Amino acid sequence: MKIPFGAGWLLPILFLCGCGKVIDKQAAEDFMQAHPRATIYEQFIGEGDSDHAYMHFRYTEAGLPDRMEQMWLYQRQKDDSWKAVRKSGPKPPGSNFVN
Repeated sequence: MKIPFGAGWLLPILFLCGCGKVIDKQAAEDFMQAHPRATIYEQFIGEGDSDHAYMHFRYTEAGLPDRMEQMWLYQRQKDDSWKAVRKSGPKPPGSNFVN
């Protein structure tokens, strides 16, 4: 059977986009619970796969002038939920998060 052009990479991308919406919402809630005085001005998945998502939060804290960024590694659990297993930062936005 011949696979149409693009089908080999399109389906995994669509799968990740669908999961991304779920993890985006949960991650924002997790972050705001940990940092209730923060205002997230940008949130995105830097990289990952179907079981890992490196979620970046760019934010400000009430009363502080600096913009900051944190990167949280989320991993898919056996029950299909997502859990933050590592947190890096805070650092200035655009920083390298390699340990």
